[in-house]
Amino acid sequence: MRGNGFHEAMNEIMIVFSDSQKVIDLIEELFKVVETPIHARAEKSADEALIMLLKGICKDIGIEYKTLPDSYYLKFFSIPK
Repeated sequence: MRGNGFHEAMNEIMIVFSDSQKVIDLIEELFKVVETPIHARAEKSADEALIMLLKGICKDIGIEYKTLPDSYYLKFFSIPK
């Protein structure tokens, strides 16, 4: 998911999980990474922050993700350039 679709999904996450401080904190972490210029951040830091957010959402709603490889989280979602 890229561009406007990604932004729409992030807006929905903020609304749906506005009562979950842990998810909101993970969104803030992702924003910090994305707001850092690409040349000034670690190569995979945006992907890692997105994976942590998606895992945080899973944990918040009680979905087990132990056997799901991290790469699966990025198959349909990715940070826009």
